[in-house]
Amino acid sequence: MDKSMDTQAPQQKAAALMAEKKYQAACKLLHDQLKVTPNNGSVCETLGEAYLLQQHYADAAKHFYMAKQLMPTNPNPNFQLGNIYVKLGRFEESCQFYVNALRISPNAVQVYEALAKTLVKLQAYEEAIKAYQRAIKIAPTLASLQLGLATLLIECGELEQGLVHYRMALQSKPHPIEHSAFLFAMNYRPDISASMVSDWHRDWGQLHTAHLPKYAHSNSLPAAARKVRIGLVSSDFYRHPVTYYLEPFLEHYDRSRFEIFCYSHVVKQDEVTERLKTQADHWRTISTTNIAGAVATIRQDEVDVLVDLSGQTACKLLLIFGHKPASIQVSWLGYFNTSGLESMDYLITDPHSSPAGQSVYFTEQLLYMPYNRFCYRPPEYAPEVNALPALQTGYITFGCFNNYLKLNNKVIALWATLLNAFPGSKLLLKNKAMNDAFLRKQTLANFEKYGISADRLLLEKTSPHPELLAAYSRVDIALDPFPFTGGLTTSEALWMGVPVVTLAGETLVSRQGAAFLTVINKTEWIATRKTEYVSIACALAGDLSALAGHRQSLRAQIQGSPLCDGKQFARDLQALFSGIIS
Repeated sequence: MDKSMDTQAPQQKAAALMAEKKYQAACKLLHDQLKVTPNNGSVCETLGEAYLLQQHYADAAKHFYMAKQLMPTNPNPNFQLGNIYVKLGRFEESCQFYVNALRISPNAVQVYEALAKTLVKLQAYEEAIKAYQRAIKIAPTLASLQLGLATLLIECGELEQGLVHYRMALQSKPHPIEHSAFLFAMNYRPDISASMVSDWHRDWGQLHTAHLPKYAHSNSLPAAARKVRIGLVSSDFYRHPVTYYLEPFLEHYDRSRFEIFCYSHVVKQDEVTERLKTQADHWRTISTTNIAGAVATIRQDEVDVLVDLSGQTACKLLLIFGHKPASIQVSWLGYFNTSGLESMDYLITDPHSSPAGQSVYFTEQLLYMPYNRFCYRPPEYAPEVNALPALQTGYITFGCFNNYLKLNNKVIALWATLLNAFPGSKLLLKNKAMNDAFLRKQTLANFEKYGISADRLLLEKTSPHPELLAAYSRVDIALDPFPFTGGLTTSEALWMGVPVVTLAGETLVSRQGAAFLTVINKTEWIATRKTEYVSIACALAGDLSALAGHRQSLRAQIQGSPLCDGKQFARDLQALFSGIIS
């Protein structure tokens, strides 16, 4: 009898056991078979898969190595070894296994996709783009490939090319996460109207949440007889910009009147997560449950006001709000546009971020904080403000520490105009993208197109937060990008004594910088036209005495302004919550 026939039945039984999650029984059966046929690569391969399903990576790797040697023309053992090394965080080794698999099977789309994702983890963006492009040539209609390449291109500053691939991924009925990623990317485009972006968000809400069952609400006790229950839902309860603006409220809310429930979808917790747990009255972890489970938990807690802190940055959480688990639902803090959900009742903003006439762009009714929708709590480790750098260097250093995605061609063109208008000045760009040689080279080329030579650009890698704040000691004037203006970066620049020049637009996200500057009474740094932006920056750069004065006085001004008044901010926010439940 053919020996391959002898092993077929045990492997089929093992596969059935694995389908029933009886992994130990499957492993025993396969080990017994290996005693009979010790050089059977197929059995080794199946045994490796059984161990991999149990996350026993060492045993899985051992048997995939055996299968690889016994079946040199089979790409799967190399592919699975690549997957194992990704799990172990050994990305360079995993890439080599993926390459080995592709040598055996050059059209293996799944392997190309895994290789591309791993290259992204290594920040080898140029090679990752090539891997996605090769895979798309083989399988042009596979949405996950189009989405992966779209996301990567946008992260590399290629917004228009990225959006082309997003549209291709969305040609069929889109998955909500893919659709959400598209919406998020649209906020970066400088040539899209507020009404168009609003319409796309409404489309998302209709497509993905309108059909969801909504719940009726009742509370065992009337609001007047108990504390008001506020539920905060977020995937950002860790060291994240959201927490810098959330903590002033958590530190100062009136515990005699309000009860805070935090619904955390955080996967990787840190010391900030642990601190937030002590500040809230109740902590619920929903990262390990499905949407129905999260909805049931919120309903059981009888929350009065449920607040979304993530928006389209975490669309799974928006799907929770689509079920209407609380009678009043509010969007605040973590997103900079409408949620698009008819089930979202309110959005918290301020008069400077959303001036009169902007309500038409929101599915929510706008609730206005009197000063700003943010309250900034500076970190204790922030260094002291130093003297104006230009007094030592002899030249002005402009700076921007914002996300690389915000530096579109129109931003680069305007900054090049400014650099050309102020000879000898330099521009310091510091962000995660500058870790990658390909993106640094691309950045230099983008500025070169507008006549800015490489010696006028200072490109720096990202740093731990204390070091990032310290880097402002080398910046004289901060430049706000557009239309996606800075949030936390603007607060931090101002705290470090660095004036920020911003271009205010018509959308909430394009007015964040203007809102910060208005609340600290620095409206003279707000431009409404590009020519004005250059004029403001040049005026600041041309008066070193005044610039040095701003540097030494800004921190005290911010500290004494509503932007850092956590107690008043908490009172104002409580008043909003009380108003919508009365």
